[in-house]
Amino acid sequence: MNNKGQTLVLFVLVLPLLMMIIAGVIEMGNLSLTKSNYESSVVSAIQYGLDNIDKEDVKDKMISLLDQNIKGTKSVEITDGIIKVHVTSDLDGLFSKIFKEHYEINLTYKGYLEDGEKRIVKD
Repeated sequence: MNNKGQTLVLFVLVLPLLMMIIAGVIEMGNLSLTKSNYESSVVSAIQYGLDNIDKEDVKDKMISLLDQNIKGTKSVEITDGIIKVHVTSDLDGLFSKIFKEHYEINLTYKGYLEDGEKRIVKD
């Protein structure tokens, strides 16, 4: 008995599902990597801000640093020695084109000096 035809039909039926799973894993990996890069950029900007908090143009330079690495809306607030950075970004991916959904990254971090040490926390 020859099962080659049955195997080929089964492979053709399972292949699209397998490709969707692989595409989903790649999509989630890309989203995770992008979010990690954004978090790293925000933390670096806050560290710069804490090092130069006494300068007048520190807020503008922090926004410039964020603009180099992050797409989307960025805001920096400096009040009473506390620096708060908020980033919102909509990302398009493979599935966003198919399902008309966008991935949103929404980050808020704040940094301050405590006992001479930098403290940066996710808010």
